[in-house]
This record gives sequence, structure tokens and C-alpha cells, in this order.
Amino acid sequence: MRRFVLTIAIGVLCSSVAAAAAVDQLSSRLKQYDDETPSGRQVQVRTNSATYPENVVTGDPAYPDPHWEMPSGCSGGGCSSGGCSGGSCSGGGCSGNGCACGSCGCDDGGCDGSCGLPRNFYGRADYINWWVRGANTPALVTTSPNGTPAGTAGLLPGAQVLFGNDRVNADGRPGGRFTLGYWLGDCENLAIEDTFFFLGSNTQSFGGSSDTTGVLARPFFNTVAGAQDVIYVALPGTSSGSITIDATSKMVGNEVNLRRCLYSDCCHRIDALAGYRYLLLSENLAINSNSMFTSSPPGSGIVVGTTVAASDNFLTRNNFNGGQLGLVSEYYRGRWTLELRGKIALGAVSQRVSINGSTDVNVPGGGTTQSVGGLLALPSNIGNYNRNQFGALPEFNVNLHYQINPCWKVNVGYTIFALTNVVRPGDQIDTRIDTNQIPPAQGTGPFTSPAFAFHNSDILVQGINVGLVHEF
Repeated sequence: MRRFVLTIAIGVLCSSVAAAAAVDQLSSRLKQYDDETPSGRQVQVRTNSATYPENVVTGDPAYPDPHWEMPSGCSGGGCSSGGCSGGSCSGGGCSGNGCACGSCGCDDGGCDGSCGLPRNFYGRADYINWWVRGANTPALVTTSPNGTPAGTAGLLPGAQVLFGNDRVNADGRPGGRFTLGYWLGDCENLAIEDTFFFLGSNTQSFGGSSDTTGVLARPFFNTVAGAQDVIYVALPGTSSGSITIDATSKMVGNEVNLRRCLYSDCCHRIDALAGYRYLLLSENLAINSNSMFTSSPPGSGIVVGTTVAASDNFLTRNNFNGGQLGLVSEYYRGRWTLELRGKIALGAVSQRVSINGSTDVNVPGGGTTQSVGGLLALPSNIGNYNRNQFGALPEFNVNLHYQINPCWKVNVGYTIFALTNVVRPGDQIDTRIDTNQIPPAQGTGPFTSPAFAFHNSDILVQGINVGLVHEF
């Protein structure tokens, strides 16, 4: 995670260095045009991300709107089609910071119609497909070949793991990201923007049945015996049954930023971001098993036909709230815009872990007995636990835009971000079990295992996006 944060910082630094180089190069180019007289009347074409000079005499007929001509962008490192004539708006109140419509000069003065039609609102909608780093999960279901004797079948480390001992919910998942912004003035010096995203709920499921897999076992470490042990969901000749596991994950986020122009010219713009960032990661791991005894093990006293339904549930929820700073750097060339964003938010992660378990035993002719606790969720660790931790959320994204008409752009891009100090379901599972409290419990305790303790991890999210940008 420290390497990732360092990478973000290096990326922002490189963007700043590139911006400085572009400014120096552009300044030298502009000096060449100081004594030249532009051919044709110069007007300014204004969009959300740039102000483009254009020669009306050579305007592109593909754009019938008389207030907007094809942006000429940069040619050979400078501004083509007449260059930058003034450097700032002498009479319109836009000079002084080298930003917005005054950056290439308004020959009439002012930031009015001579600089193009102002469009203060801008909106963006993206389809996203992101991958979230999977959550660690211990071995939850094992099997062995039919005929393996009881006490050995399903026992770790020799048994085959059917679910767990790996990361879950690591597949890509679709979602959406939406941005709405408003420029507080026609010169595009200051804006407020809100961005919301969601990832669709992702579920990784497992289902096993004695109809297809003879041996189904749930492994754990027996603290009473001091050795690996199992409880059988299904064992040929003793019991039949099934088990299901569902690991679900969802993520949503929102950020509100003030966007302030730091520098702008015909071919490049740098903005600063400052605001608030929110992120929610909610995950759940549910384990449900059903068994029926087809025979009575010697000395067990179990009635044939007895059914046992056990469930364990581990729910985690992380709410991040923090302040955010960032930079936006845009480079223009003709109809193309390359946008780089680097941000980092620092704040608090509010962690919540909820653990629940239950067991229902039905004895033929004897009714049903309900007990608190399953196998991994037992009275010693069942409960709701909360705490706050410091969190850092660095993010970097790159987007390539193409201007298709005066108000619309299409874009494709890539995003990567991380969040430190989150809790995830599999990390909160303690596989050390005191078998005396497995229902029906033997004695009253106190029992110390399984125990609950917060275990932090970090998440990494990355993926692609495609979308549209509209200015209005």
C-alpha cells in the first residue's frame, strides 16, 4: 500500500513537471507571434475544459453553429490558427491568473460573447467495470475420496479444499459514475462539482451436496484436543446433507470538490481540487449447512433421521469520511483532450463487524431445539463490534476525450485507487474452536474460542470506464 501511495505522488509530480515544461515551451512560441498580425478575425471557442482560438475564415464547415468552430488545438508544440493574441482579457475581469477564456486573448476585451457562448453546467456519465481486490477467506469446506475413514476424511492439511483458503469476490463488476459540475462565472476559474459512483453488488457462491460429493466437511482447529478437526455435513454411511456459502460485496462513493484554475493556455490547463470524500464498502459471508443422520454412530445416542441446520454469518461495513486534495491536468490537441487526475483523501474509517450464528436440531418425534451459535460463530464471538481507524484513500485516473460537437464529448479511461484499514468478513473468522460450546453446548464456560479481534486489511480497486461528457 505504501508503494501505491508513493506511485500516486510520483504521478502527480510528473504531471507538474510536464506542465511546467509545456508552459516554458508555449511562452517561447508566443514570443514569436508578438509582432505578427493574425489573418482573419480571431474569436474564442469556449468549452468546459478549454478555450480554443479559431480563425473564422478557415472555420470547419462540419460545425454549423456560428458560435463554435472546430478547436484547432496545438500544432508542433504551439497554438495554430493564429496563435494567442493577447494573453489575457484586458477589459473583462479575467486577467490576473492566466486562466479561462482570457488565456489566449479576447480581441474585443471582456469575457462576453466575443469569447464564445458560456456553458456553465457540465455533466458526465460513465459506465465502469472495476475489479476489487478479493477478500481473504480461510478454508471453509473440504472433501476426501469416498471410503476415507471418519476422523481422517476432510481433515486438513491433507484434504481437498472446496471453498476458501483463497480470495473471494475478486471478479470484475459493472457500475456507474456520474459527475455534475457548475462554473461560478463565465471565465471558468472556479467550479463546484459532485461525483457519485456505485459498483453493482457482487456475489460469489458455493453449493455442495452429498448427491454429487460424498464427503462434505467443515474444518477447524479443536482447542480442546489441540489438533485439526472437522464436523461432517455429509459422510457416506453416516449422514447426508448440503452446504451453501454466499460472499457478497457492494461499494458506493461520493465526493464534492471545489475546482480552482491554477493555469491555463491554449493547449494546457491545471486545476486544483479541494473537498470531501465518502466511500462505503459493505460485505457479508453467510454459511448455511443442513445434515440428516442416516445411521447412529456408536455411543452417540443420535436418533436416525435427526436433522441439523447450522448457520454462521459475518457482516462487515466500512464508512470512510475525509478531506480531499488533488490536481487535474488537461492537454489539448485538436478535438482530443488528455485528462490526468491525482487525488488523496485523509480521514476516518468507521468499522463495524456483526457476527451471528444459530443451530436448529430436529429429532423425529422429539420436536426442534434452537440454539445460539453455529460452528464458527459461537457465543464467545457473537456480537456487534465498532471502532474508528485512520484511513487514506489515494486515487489516480486518466481519461482521453474526443469532442464530437460543441456540447458533447466521448471518453475512455482508467481508474485506480486504494483504501487503507478496512475490515473484511474472512479476516474476522477465528477457526480455533472450543468444541464444548458447539450446540448442544457442554457446560456453561467461560469459553474463549473462537474469539473476536479486529483484523485490518487494505483494498485496491482498478478498472476501465467509457462515457459521455455534456456541457450546457
